[in-house]
Amino acid sequence: MIKICLSIIEKNTLEGDESVIFNLLDTKSMSSFAIVKKSKVISILNHLVEQDYIEKTGNGRGTKYQR
Repeated sequence: MIKICLSIIEKNTLEGDESVIFNLLDTKSMSSFAIVKKSKVISILNHLVEQDYIEKTGNGRGTKYQR
């Protein structure tokens, strides 16, 4: 049996920068190594991980975030 879990997000749940980053992950994954303004973006990404909106894989330079 295959189990698929999907996050259901209401339209106004995410705001501002969280919404922008979450929508960027719709088309591709994001590597923490490729982020220019790391501290703010990584903080937002980690917040989205904590809320189970996105997944974080790897660590250090190999960390990737995806929906």
